[in-house]
Amino acid sequence: MIDSARTTAGTRSSGHRSVLRWLLVAPSALVIVLTLVLLVGVFAYQWRYAGRIYRGVDVLGWDVSRMTPADAEAYLHDKIRYYEDARLVFRGGGVSWEASPQDLGAQLDAHSAVAEAYAVGRAGDFRRNLWRQIDIFRNGHTVVPNTVFDPVQARGYVERLAEKIDLPARDADVTLEGYSARVIPSRAGRRLDVDAAVSEIEQRILRHSEAPIDLEIDLIAPTVRDAPAIAAKQRIDQLLSAPIEVRYEDRTWTITREMLRQWLVLNKPAGEGEPAFSAYIDPAQVRSWVEPLAAQVYQLPEDARLDFDPSTGQVQVTKMSREGRALDVDATTDRIVAATESVERTVDLSVIIEKPAVDARDVGNMGIKDLVNKATTYFKGSPAGRVKNIQVSASKFEGVVVPPNGVFSFNRYLGDVSEEEGYEEAYIIEGDRTAVGIGGGVCQVSTTAFRAAFFGGFPIEERWAHGYRVGWYETNSIPGLDATIFSPLIDFKFRNDTGAYLLIETEVDERAGTVTFYFYGTKPDREVELEGPEIENVTPPGDPVYEVDEELSSGTIKQIDWANEGSDVTVYRIIKKEGEVVTRQEFESHYEAWSDVYLVGPGTAVPDQG
Repeated sequence: MIDSARTTAGTRSSGHRSVLRWLLVAPSALVIVLTLVLLVGVFAYQWRYAGRIYRGVDVLGWDVSRMTPADAEAYLHDKIRYYEDARLVFRGGGVSWEASPQDLGAQLDAHSAVAEAYAVGRAGDFRRNLWRQIDIFRNGHTVVPNTVFDPVQARGYVERLAEKIDLPARDADVTLEGYSARVIPSRAGRRLDVDAAVSEIEQRILRHSEAPIDLEIDLIAPTVRDAPAIAAKQRIDQLLSAPIEVRYEDRTWTITREMLRQWLVLNKPAGEGEPAFSAYIDPAQVRSWVEPLAAQVYQLPEDARLDFDPSTGQVQVTKMSREGRALDVDATTDRIVAATESVERTVDLSVIIEKPAVDARDVGNMGIKDLVNKATTYFKGSPAGRVKNIQVSASKFEGVVVPPNGVFSFNRYLGDVSEEEGYEEAYIIEGDRTAVGIGGGVCQVSTTAFRAAFFGGFPIEERWAHGYRVGWYETNSIPGLDATIFSPLIDFKFRNDTGAYLLIETEVDERAGTVTFYFYGTKPDREVELEGPEIENVTPPGDPVYEVDEELSSGTIKQIDWANEGSDVTVYRIIKKEGEVVTRQEFESHYEAWSDVYLVGPGTAVPDQG
């Protein structure tokens, strides 16, 4: 019993231990089993999705799970048609254009999207990948595909639109049509903002949007608007409206509309800083037209010539004075230019009037009432040609009037010494010898004028002595009181310092062989005395000179000049007032020695000069 009991008890105790052992072993086995099952499931899942996209992954809502990358890429190209089928509408300027994203340089980057989808659950270690696979299995994962966008292609499309939209601004302009102007009106321009349009395209494509694109078109204002052009037209029409008549006394000249058109200067605006036109008649062109008129208008003033009657004290006009005229080119140019801008198209030349120094209208106030001084020289025995020349040259001074403080110039009144003026050939001093020439004897007249001025006390401004002593000028006189002239280089001049006009009259007495200068005016309060001459450095004359004259017959000898000593001669002029010496003036003359000069006929024997 005890053994049975003990056996029973032992058996019971052993069974309990077995159950307990099972209870302890069973969970572990279950875990092992479950683990094995899980591992098998995991490996089966990995095996199933090997080379395929895990479950739960989509690309932009399109399920690509269980697909190989190649299948998924083909699938996406088939399903995502935005790039080919979408239409982006561009609107601007009342016109619209359409283009697909593909036309604008956009492409689906399916390859990258698939690669990203395939990488989901495969990017880390096994444990992380497993948990990621579980997450996308439960929650899913969406891949947003990249878009390949070529902005250069998009810009090219927009720039082609710009060619249709863009319009350059046009400035107002003025052109000439005949003798009037035409205004070309201004026009605003427009320009497509290419950069803004490309930016809008990129935004639409990245969002897969088909919303219309309103193009930004900038308006371009013209630099030169209509108002300045209209003003320029009005000005040009005025400038060319009619010809201009230019007048002087009984003469007229016409500036035609065509001439004005040629002279028109139209400056157009060169930039934003110069919005106005400039239209005017070129003053330089007008001046070039005016300048030749000066010769037609020009007139030297001419002094009056007078005659004094000593018996009555009356002065008569023998030659009327004449005003001088000179065209004022600048003032005339200004007048013409001003006329182009006026409705008055008639212009008078601007002429400067020069009053003559001796005006016939002033005769009564000239103070010509007395004989101031006179001087006479002698030419008796002179050849006929020399006498004629003395008469002609003396006549040039008849009635000459020298105004107060005026300078008398012998050459001015003498004028041209020529045959045309009535002069004949006679003996003249030419260099160091006597020669035949036109005008011999004129110096007889200049010497007489010099002596009248010398003894009248007038200031001598210019005087030249002859090269040698001439017998004609020392008849009833002394050496040192002659005056030679050679126009235009050598002149005789004196100043009228009397305060009144000085009238010169001449007289030639051919029979007596005299020429006389009379000075009439208001006799100054002064006395003139002569002192001298002082003769120094005397040199004897050389041997006689014999010159062949083909016009003389053989055997004929004719003396034409007489020997004179050379010397330096000084005379003094003493001017007194009320007996007191006011001034003592020295006049020097240098004379070369001069030989006897003879003309001989051909073959004539001449005296031996040895």
